[in-house]
Amino acid sequence: MHCQATESFIHQQNPGSLSTDVSTDFDVDGDYNSISCPACHSVHGNWSSNDAQIRAANATELCGLCHVGTHHPHYEVWIGGSHDLAGVECTDCHGYQLIFYRGSWRGTLNHTFAIDPDVACGQSEDCHEGMETWALGQLEMRGDAFDALVDEITEVAEALEAEVALYNVTGANVTLANLVQDAVDDAMDAVHYYGYDSSKGFHDGAETFTALNDVYADMLEAKATFYLNKAPAGILGGDTLMLALLGGGGIVVGLVLGLLLGKRQ
Repeated sequence: MHCQATESFIHQQNPGSLSTDVSTDFDVDGDYNSISCPACHSVHGNWSSNDAQIRAANATELCGLCHVGTHHPHYEVWIGGSHDLAGVECTDCHGYQLIFYRGSWRGTLNHTFAIDPDVACGQSEDCHEGMETWALGQLEMRGDAFDALVDEITEVAEALEAEVALYNVTGANVTLANLVQDAVDDAMDAVHYYGYDSSKGFHDGAETFTALNDVYADMLEAKATFYLNKAPAGILGGDTLMLALLGGGGIVVGLVLGLLLGKRQ
């Protein structure tokens, strides 16, 4: 509720500041205002120490009050990234636009928080002014690399998960199956987490690509272990030999599993 209604947002950040006739239980069926100006701005708040009178130390910290967690980790990914370390705030890019005012173009915040890289990346000497083409090219390459890596991880994960599911039907080595499934789950959790960040590696490329490559490597290692240790379909158990009793002859047929493994990573 604190991210969806003005009253509950204000109460969380400044308990006791609401009028007494407003419930602090915040029933989801209650009649509350959606996020509006006073949710972010305390216009008459003497405690607000910044020019914009926002309810946080700066715009990025304000955004971080809601944009955190598994399904919207924008703040968590952004913190520690190259642009954050350079002092760039969320609103320096999101919502930045140029308007023609009193004879000249000037930057302003449009509060839609839509991002226009063509404008934002060259807004000042600190934002690649004069190097917009290079900056946008870097942004595009990073996005393409993110998409390609996510597609590859997803393709391998889905194929491997389907194979493990089939393996489970044939009397699997549970420990081996769980090892692979855990690696697949970790890989897809990372894909979803950084996918929900929505920046395709822009907010923090080092963290994003390191995390994705790590879970991909772990999944491929689990895949290799799976192929080296699983029993091929049709062979009962995980033994390296299968006994076939033909009539009374007691013929022993040796099957070396390593020779039956057609796929290895």
